Amino acid sequence: MDSLDELDGTRFLEGKYKISPRSGYWDSRKLGIGATPIKTDQGWLVIYHGVDDYDDSRYKIGAMLLDLHDPTRVIARTPYPIIEPTEHYENGLLKYGVVYPCGAVILDGRLIVYYGGSDAVLCAATAPVDEFLHKMLRQDTPVLENYTIAPVVHYA
Repeated sequence: MDSLDELDGTRFLEGKYKISPRSGYWDSRKLGIGATPIKTDQGWLVIYHGVDDYDDSRYKIGAMLLDLHDPTRVIARTPYPIIEPTEHYENGLLKYGVVYPCGAVILDGRLIVYYGGSDAVLCAATAPVDEFLHKMLRQDTPVLENYTIAPVVHYA
């Protein structure tokens, strides 16, 4: 598919590749993509959620980097979650221990990850994108900070 115009309902997309859970890691039981992949100079940045075998009700968020020309090849994957449910609004509302990615953007050199907390609230976390990707390529886990979403008012 190269454009939305090709989605006419006469044929189905056929998936051939999938990224599997990793035994012994935080995403050992299951995973799912939550945000649209972001094209970077280093590869496709994918933000996803995962669950491990030991606590299958706690959803965490991680990142992987896929090859630009062959997205079936994983270049890097965070060894630990980049976001875990630790805040009260990620644990004490509708569902305990749940964070899941809803979207991600790069804005002014910063990666902003939008995610749901406790099946009830919208949250955001951020990091400088160059530092984030550099840590991933070193097989390190990048650190995100909470990001306050404030309304922007423009006056004419």
